[in-house]
Amino acid sequence: MPDTAKMPGSERETATWPGTNQAGDDLRMQALAHAGIGTWQLLLQTDEFSCDETAARLLGAGEAFPRSGNAADLLACVALQDRPDIGVRIQLCSQMGTPIHRSFRRFAQAGVEGWLELTASRVQLPDGQQALIGTLQDITDWRETEDPQKQSGEVLALALESAGAGTWEIRLDEPHLFRLSPAALRMYCLPPDHPGTMTRDEWISLIDPESAADMAGTLDRFIGSTEPHMAEFKVRDLGEGERWLRIHGCAVNGEDGLPEKIVGLIYDDSERKKADEKLRESECLLRLSQEAARIGTFMTEPGGVTIGSEQFFRNLGLPADTGILEHEMRARLYHPEDRDRVRANIDAVIAERQDYHEMEYRIYRADNGEERWMLSRIRPIWDGQGRPLRIAGAHIDITEAKSAALKLRRTEMLNRGIVDSSPDCIMVLDISGRLRFISKRGREALGINDENSLIGHYWPDQWPPEARAHVAAAIADAAQGSTGRFNARGAVRRGTRRWWDAVVSPLMNEHGEITRLLAISRDVTELREQSERIRWAAEHDTLTGLANRNTFDHRLDELIDQARLRKENIGLLALDVDDFKQVNDTLGHDAGDALLKTLATRVRGLLREGDFVARLGGDEFAVVLKDIPDDTVLPKLGERIIAALNQPIPHGGCILDCRVSIGAAIFPQHGNTRDELLKSADTALYAAKSRGRNNILLYESSLRSELDRRSAMISKARSALRADNVEPFYQPQICLRSGQVDGFEALLRWRDKDGALHAPAEIEAAFADLELAHEISERMQDRIIDDMRRWREDGLEFGHVAVNAAAAEFSRNDFASRLLDKLDAARVPANYLQVEVTETVFLGRGADHVGAALQALKARGIAIALDDFGTGYASLSHLKNFPVDVIKIDRSFIRDLVRDTDDTAIVCALLGLAGKLNIKTVAEGIETPEQASFLIRQGCDVGQGYFFGRPLAASSVPDIIARTSRVSA
Repeated sequence: MPDTAKMPGSERETATWPGTNQAGDDLRMQALAHAGIGTWQLLLQTDEFSCDETAARLLGAGEAFPRSGNAADLLACVALQDRPDIGVRIQLCSQMGTPIHRSFRRFAQAGVEGWLELTASRVQLPDGQQALIGTLQDITDWRETEDPQKQSGEVLALALESAGAGTWEIRLDEPHLFRLSPAALRMYCLPPDHPGTMTRDEWISLIDPESAADMAGTLDRFIGSTEPHMAEFKVRDLGEGERWLRIHGCAVNGEDGLPEKIVGLIYDDSERKKADEKLRESECLLRLSQEAARIGTFMTEPGGVTIGSEQFFRNLGLPADTGILEHEMRARLYHPEDRDRVRANIDAVIAERQDYHEMEYRIYRADNGEERWMLSRIRPIWDGQGRPLRIAGAHIDITEAKSAALKLRRTEMLNRGIVDSSPDCIMVLDISGRLRFISKRGREALGINDENSLIGHYWPDQWPPEARAHVAAAIADAAQGSTGRFNARGAVRRGTRRWWDAVVSPLMNEHGEITRLLAISRDVTELREQSERIRWAAEHDTLTGLANRNTFDHRLDELIDQARLRKENIGLLALDVDDFKQVNDTLGHDAGDALLKTLATRVRGLLREGDFVARLGGDEFAVVLKDIPDDTVLPKLGERIIAALNQPIPHGGCILDCRVSIGAAIFPQHGNTRDELLKSADTALYAAKSRGRNNILLYESSLRSELDRRSAMISKARSALRADNVEPFYQPQICLRSGQVDGFEALLRWRDKDGALHAPAEIEAAFADLELAHEISERMQDRIIDDMRRWREDGLEFGHVAVNAAAAEFSRNDFASRLLDKLDAARVPANYLQVEVTETVFLGRGADHVGAALQALKARGIAIALDDFGTGYASLSHLKNFPVDVIKIDRSFIRDLVRDTDDTAIVCALLGLAGKLNIKTVAEGIETPEQASFLIRQGCDVGQGYFFGRPLAASSVPDIIARTSRVSA
């Protein structure tokens, strides 16, 4: 409620009680009581309320009201609509000392209503307590006399305020003095402190110059007539923007019958003016937009007469100013096949009281007879009785859109046909990874017929739990703009889970924004199984099923690393079958194979879990034992192996005798690396053979003769280098289809001090010395490139020369650059050279440099050949990760090719894999026409071996080229 008065001394503070004067207090209380003013008190600490008899009477309205209680008792006497205000005032006075001077309506407990005035201040009593001290007075009579007048003025003010109107008056007897109300002053953008009066000229100056002259005449019309007038004008821009005012007024005559003043109302029409302008602009924009979009609007009356926009008639091929279209004419424009359907649709809209209807139909344009497709949207308009008054609608020519949609459907059908004919599963996902499309192959893989059963589902959820993280990661990569890829077992087909290689790529719109993801999954189950078979064959000996040499090296390295960390010992047994060649020569290779298989089975049966046996090649085997406690374990196991192998081996009606020599060594006692440990075991093995065979010998430091032999090899190699007695010999590589020379492989030969020619095996220890091996390689490269230069100068078509690059070559990271520099210096094109690497270069020292070196060579046109393919570790990963152009099938698979079904299967698998990968194949070690014929039938590209020719000196190369050319001709 509003304040009724301002109490003197109402500062917001706590007053101090002046003290006690009983006589004075009684006199004051009597005076207040005679004046009908009651007093009350509220102790703030205890919330104790008390009042005098007068206050109790006022609050109780004739009922018994307690003269003591709490603040709630006081508020209970306040009418509900005023109670929140009084409660807040008491709280503010209690907490902040804000004085109270409020009026409120009394709660009509006994049907007695009325108005009370409440005052209060916060004081400190003599005993130190804080209290509110106040008065109560009945002001009902005063409110009843004040309200009608006040309410009348308030009603008028509210009416003008609600109408947004100000008042104005012109006194004609006071030099055209203008008077403006505060609301009118605001409309003229005049300051709040303006006196509200001005002259005619001052008023005219407030009007925009464009309107000022007209308003001067308008004012004269106001003065000269007693009829009401209205005028609109624009006022000057005083920084508030353009403003339009509208005035209404009329002249008022005085007692003499002459105009005394003009009075009226003034309104701010600025917003209405702006709205009108926006409406005109909107209508114009709508018309232009409809014409630009070729949207025609129309209204059809019940009799069928149609009134349309200009664009409506243009769409029909009629003049834009046609205006009205009769029903018969419009019906003739409909396509005959659509005419009845359109009429039926309109009738259904009326009969079913539809609010909206949309339909497509064809017309023949009135101007040229062209068939066009129209899209029409109509809405019926009903009268108060629910009867149709007319139909409003719009139509648009959609011929081009229909044509485009038809083309799109045909394109989609073509694309879907292409996609469904693909053997891959093709899916389209949204950015979040939910399926939006799945091809026929994908549905078949999941065993579903209806793609809608999957649309909207999260693609990773269609995979087994162990694969979902990989699928989600690929989706996240694609959503960021890169390509995601994963390989996992997924969809079930005919009860068997399949392996899938999946690629997820982003699809972008014309703005380069990623809008969809494309997922292509290929069933690689058969390829993976084939890969597993090839990998198994690459890691195992196909005859015995044992680990092969490369797997042995890899696993032994791992065990040594573990043992080094755990401070454990590792035992190594090197086994060699005694007189194995005699078994093959006398009983045949099948007997030798049976003996080796039995050896593998019996030795494997004697080992603990975690130990393993490997076939290193031929009749050489190795056994590795983990964590042996002492050096007595190896001799004991060796004796058990010898005893087991000495047991008869029945084969083909005869008994095979298997005796082995065993050399033993212990890590780290006899070697701290794999090579050192093998060297010690081999040394012990050779010593065991020299001591009568069929026994076991543990390595001792005195067994150094083998080391001496290897030292002698290194010495011979160094001597050959110093004497420049290292030279390349060239073995021809023959195209199996044409019989002509495809190229040559450069093989190392060296001469001793007497000029005798030797094979590299006689200095094989030199290749384990990185520096010496590097020096030998450099010398070979220089000689080979020089030979190639001379052959080119002589016009000799030699194809290419394959150069072997050992692991030592890659111990430095400049192998490629050095080789290319040599070719450039000799002016020999790089494509005349082929670099052969074995799989050991990917595993040995310098493996980190291999990829970059091969890529650099490949970039210059040098072909990369993978030598001894199929015998190494992880061959398939090398084909995937390195730029391999040629694979050379190892001679160990070719040797028994015709009579060994395992070798035949491996060779066929390797040739098939190479064919699918578009990699050239070279078969090594071809020695018989049967081998060559088989390889030709299986599609091998190139053959190499003694069947075609032994390695030759450089001077003999022209002769072999000429000879093969004549033969092939």
